Amino acid sequence: MPPIHPDELVSLPPGVDRRLAAEHVARLDSRYFERFDSAEIARHVNAISSLGPELPATVLVDLETAGVRVTILAFDHPGAFSAIAGILSSMGFDIVGGDIFTWTRPAPDSPREIELRRRRIIDTFTGTVASSRWDDGWPARLAERLTEVFALFERGGESVEKARQVVNEMAGPPSASSHEPAREQSCTRSASR
Repeated sequence: MPPIHPDELVSLPPGVDRRLAAEHVARLDSRYFERFDSAEIARHVNAISSLGPELPATVLVDLETAGVRVTILAFDHPGAFSAIAGILSSMGFDIVGGDIFTWTRPAPDSPREIELRRRRIIDTFTGTVASSRWDDGWPARLAERLTEVFALFERGGESVEKARQVVNEMAGPPSASSHEPAREQSCTRSASR
């Protein structure tokens, strides 16, 4: 039993499907509930509720005393973690730590709607962005890159390979591409999928 009940997520906007909140709470392990308080969990549920064909990934960016915290919420896909790491690197984000969470498979009594059964990811990274790369538009550019890649993942088939190519172009050396060059980084994770 999770340490929080969906009804405790009182800061959820009225339009958020309570069944989605219940699935979120039921399909994450106890480590997630140790890491985030109910207000942050409600923020995650609100962000996850916006996911769909037009918005396959969303990002929350918070400035903290020691740097930046980036939380990516999206539908799960093979290769998603690698793509996220490449995109963050392409944005000049130096990952210091992270917490990676994936919804478990749905229980037999879960709602039958496919959108409630799909697995989601909540990947939170802490780190820094070089001052030469940071400005007020950084979060929006990150969101655009994530949306571009996750939209390709959503299409499936050959589009998945195209998603990998797009990330490689973003993270690669400068070329005719409009994407910025990547900085070398070291990555540590506190958990893996």
